[in-house]
Amino acid sequence: RAFTLIDLATMVALGKKGVLTLEDFADLAADELVEMLDGQVPMDAATAGDLIMQARHVLGWVEREEAEPAAEPAVAEELRH
Repeated sequence: RAFTLIDLATMVALGKKGVLTLEDFADLAADELVEMLDGQVPMDAATAGDLIMQARHVLGWVEREEAEPAAEPAVAEELRH
């Protein structure tokens, strides 16, 4: 289980907040991660969400298709009209 998308400064900042394992990291919400880093490490919510989803994929919590959800069929149908 390799997860190398987070740099050392981010890992240290998260460790100080009690995020010690990949499971801890994957369990976060994007806004929670941004708040934890609070300017120590610049990160926007979109990047945070992408990193969390990648961690969940590495852990096997989600499959690749689930990590990139498609539009609901009814929504997709409405978009065509």
